[in-house]
Amino acid sequence: MLAPAQRAKAQDGWVQIPVKFGGFRNVEAYKIPWPRSHRKPLYLPDEESLPFTSIQGFEEADVLDTRRELHPPYGMARVTDGRIFRTSMYPENADPNTFWLSYIIQPAFPASPTAPLGPSAVAAIARYRLVEEDGVPAVRLGLLCERPADECERLREFLFEGLPFARARKR
Repeated sequence: MLAPAQRAKAQDGWVQIPVKFGGFRNVEAYKIPWPRSHRKPLYLPDEESLPFTSIQGFEEADVLDTRRELHPPYGMARVTDGRIFRTSMYPENADPNTFWLSYIIQPAFPASPTAPLGPSAVAAIARYRLVEEDGVPAVRLGLLCERPADECERLREFLFEGLPFARARKR
């Protein structure tokens, strides 16, 4: 509610009020605890199926260590229609050598600053299991994608190129 002096300054339903920011500390993501041994791994399809059949099931399963948000491996990208694509990454609660990447689509910002922003949606999740096979570091990669098949295939091809800090080893 506005004070009487502030209401007196209001014009056509608008009022300017100075806003002071402060009191919040910046939240920094943890560096991804990826072992040196897996900086140039083989990326292989995960033969072990994901323990969920849907992204909703993944979100309900609570497998992530959400206290440790990891630095997102990919930046945000805006496409021509205004949508934003971004990622988030967390370690798994039960296994320190398993990481989960969420591929998130955020709708375009509305033209009006007072219009509500549509909800973001997790479009895909990827599980990275760090293993060693025949003495060679490998990442078993599983993907659950709830987008059209062609988008999922492009995402799969992109993810199998490796993470920015752990590019795929040539076979």
